[in-house]
Amino acid sequence: MRWISFIIALLIFTIVGSSNMMNYLTIGQLNIRPQLLIILLLFLTANIEPRDAILVSFITGFLADISGVTIGPALIAFGIMGSGFSTFKEMLVLNRMRYQAVTLFLFSILALATIEALTFIKTGQSSPKFFYAIVLQSLYTALVGPIIWKGLANISFIFGIVKTRRRR
Repeated sequence: MRWISFIIALLIFTIVGSSNMMNYLTIGQLNIRPQLLIILLLFLTANIEPRDAILVSFITGFLADISGVTIGPALIAFGIMGSGFSTFKEMLVLNRMRYQAVTLFLFSILALATIEALTFIKTGQSSPKFFYAIVLQSLYTALVGPIIWKGLANISFIFGIVKTRRRR
């Protein structure tokens, strides 16, 4: 894993994900937008060693917290979920877009629900339609995610990811 490239990509995804540029992709009054950090996190944890994936998960969660409202919930959610995903990634086949979309949808639902629950425990405040927002954000992430995943796969060499060729 090339850590400098990862940090630069993580900063780009964080800045774009929390900037006003995402307002052009926002749907509805619930502020539904794709979760770019979840897409980057799943792509990297699917393609790197589990030891590195744990560190990547916690760093990504920390930057998600810094760009968000509260500190702590995304760090915990991304760290636990990313570590768990890196453990079970060998059981998943992520070479097709539909499998990537389903994985992104399920991971997004779990991560966003965990973040919402931890935020509620910490602050005592919750959005009135958080269930709809979580499902719709996860669906939007699952629809946009495989396209971004494909782009990341094309430039995966900058992260030090070596693609193995399989013989038939």
